[in-house]
Amino acid sequence: MDLFRVTRGLLPNLVLLDTRMPHYEGGECLVKFRQDKLLDIIKVVMIGDPEEAQILQDALKKGAQGIVHRPVNPTELYTTIHNLIEPNPRQSLRLRLIFKVGISSNSASNEYFATTLSDRGLFIRTNDPLPVGKDVKVHMDLPAARPFNLAGKVVYHTKANRDELQEPGMCILFEDADDKQAKELRRFIENCLTGEIG
Repeated sequence: MDLFRVTRGLLPNLVLLDTRMPHYEGGECLVKFRQDKLLDIIKVVMIGDPEEAQILQDALKKGAQGIVHRPVNPTELYTTIHNLIEPNPRQSLRLRLIFKVGISSNSASNEYFATTLSDRGLFIRTNDPLPVGKDVKVHMDLPAARPFNLAGKVVYHTKANRDELQEPGMCILFEDADDKQAKELRRFIENCLTGEIG
């Protein structure tokens, strides 16, 4: 079948199989993956309805490494995949997005460009970072979201490194974000990652 021929040719790190795929039911497909010596190295995540709990549990016994329930939540899908393919998985969704951010500390206030955003913090590209441990106020005007004003702390710096494609800057970890703000920020990130914004 084309599915297996293409998969043998590409040899991806991970595949998603749905319990209701056309031509092959996801469980049958999983068994064929596990019987094929070349394809057996590929990680498999099964997708199904919560009512299919027994089918999904059987899939884990047959060699699936993860399950995701429908309707698919982008954060759940991301963390499931990320935990399976990354040696040091992150705890939060990260979005690569260049946007202006206002940072104030004591009486000084500056605008910077942030390049990465998560619900727990952001990375700011700069050659002149604030000191590690510095408490700051972060103001973000994100598209399609209300402005965010959050307390934060500078937790580390990076220097430019062309060989590792590392940009110079500082990471700010948000502190004391309430549940509503964290949820809104996570929703904004999910919407950007799934193409709902833009």
